[in-house]
Amino acid sequence: MNILKEASMEANKARKSAGKPRHGTIFHNRQSSRAKYRKRLKEKQIYSTEVYTNYLHEALLQKKTTAFWQCWRSKFESANKCSHVEGCADPDIVANKFAMNFRRLFPVMTLTKLMSSVTENLVRRIDSRVEWSTESKAELRSSKASAAT
Repeated sequence: MNILKEASMEANKARKSAGKPRHGTIFHNRQSSRAKYRKRLKEKQIYSTEVYTNYLHEALLQKKTTAFWQCWRSKFESANKCSHVEGCADPDIVANKFAMNFRRLFPVMTLTKLMSSVTENLVRRIDSRVEWSTESKAELRSSKASAAT
């Protein structure tokens, strides 16, 4: 792995010193070195995934619960847990700050405001599509007014 990385770095330095050509043997050497190194990186990632997956599977099959959970925690649990938000560590204060910020970003509409805006939009849509008699319009508007109160 280190050999491939060094070869890739050397080929890159050689290309830079040659004025960064985009074709020729120097360019081809750099590209092939990079490709080999990247391929090896991907293989290593796949292998590490297979290894701990197999280890988890074996530990589970053999009922080695301690070994299973140790492997699980090492692979899936993050050590970087957020413990401070804006300088506060108390969960209640953090929750209140989140709630205040959420309220500021998304103002709360009361139910009556929401219902009246929905009814107004509905009346506008109906008015634009259907010819209403003045009695029907007045009836719908009065039902809207009673819903708002």
